[in-house]
Amino acid sequence: MDKIRIGDFQFQQAERDAINRVMDSGRISEGRETKAFEDEFADWMGVKHCVAVSSGTAALMVGLKTLEYLGMVPSAASFEDGYKPDWTPVTTQRPARVLVPALTFVATANAVKLCGMEPVFADIDRYTYTMEPDYVAIHAVDAVLPVHLFGFGANMAAINSAARWRTSSPLIIEDACEAHGTLVDGHKAGSQATWGAFSFYIAHTVQAGEFGALVTDNADIARVARQIKAHGRLCSCKVCTRNTTGCHRLKDGDPRFLAQFIGYNFKAMEWSAALARVQLAKVDENIGRRKENARTLTRLLLDGQDDFILPGFRNTDVPMVYPIVLKNGDRNEMLVKLDAAGVEARPAFGCIPLQQPAYAQYKQRYAGMLPVSEWVGESGFYVGCHQYLTGGQLKRMAEAILESVKRC
Repeated sequence: MDKIRIGDFQFQQAERDAINRVMDSGRISEGRETKAFEDEFADWMGVKHCVAVSSGTAALMVGLKTLEYLGMVPSAASFEDGYKPDWTPVTTQRPARVLVPALTFVATANAVKLCGMEPVFADIDRYTYTMEPDYVAIHAVDAVLPVHLFGFGANMAAINSAARWRTSSPLIIEDACEAHGTLVDGHKAGSQATWGAFSFYIAHTVQAGEFGALVTDNADIARVARQIKAHGRLCSCKVCTRNTTGCHRLKDGDPRFLAQFIGYNFKAMEWSAALARVQLAKVDENIGRRKENARTLTRLLLDGQDDFILPGFRNTDVPMVYPIVLKNGDRNEMLVKLDAAGVEARPAFGCIPLQQPAYAQYKQRYAGMLPVSEWVGESGFYVGCHQYLTGGQLKRMAEAILESVKRC
């Protein structure tokens, strides 16, 4: 019996042609495919700039470091690199504080920590699994990073309103890694904040394996992000002119080997960009199938509502997966039974400061403060609803869920 997976990828002729195109080009690191994807994704998102990187986590880290280097958030580090930003750097003796939802994939909080910043945790809304806006008003932070989790759009209007209420007016940035095409207040998730981060992992609506992107309307953020993702080097041109009109920075020395910032190696691969371009060309079809699959699962699972809570996806949401929260029973036992039935299921990530071992140092500080995140983290799980699922697989999945919940 084949396992029904959370995500799937099917190589059709268009994907094979894209890979062959990269092979024929003789270039596998960032080149024409990557630049073409950046243009096409920016156009689809309705933003001015897109910077492709190696993963969604990389997009978050590059975006956060860009804010620091541009002086848009405080930094405990000094700026001795000679860069003269349009914003005056804010140097302090403390790291920037970034508000993140307590329940999300751990990469969101990891990116904050790995950038030398301090995560501050907010509880989530019990219906959309996204950041509860009231916590923006409660905490004094430098940036607010809501996550559009599972494809649910966060309440950005309320989050922005709460941020404006605070004297400090924290920056709003977006983790839209799981929300390709989700609409928030009439705009695509990730397009209305200072920047938005995306992942094109295998389970997501636009699929490319390990691949990500940062989108923004701010030219300075896009420029510095291009530098930070490539070791912080002086190069900042979107398309290199070295072999055409010549490098306009060469008078300073070879910009490929002069580091203006301390950066990362988060450059993209041509294979991933080429696959993402194919997926983007059929994204509307993929979105439609995911929405229909989520509706089908809800219809098939209605008889189990005494035992679990089903997701209330709105028409503006694009389901990345299908989350379920148990009212009774052991979630971990449920996962074991589903696995035995041939249905891949995963826990709903876990409450980061209370349930993730890597964040044990925060446990005492947040004890009793994050009830919804703690509840969903303990009792929630998700299954797939991707575009490749058949009607028979959806029926088999629903039957396995209804049968397993009776025995756990």
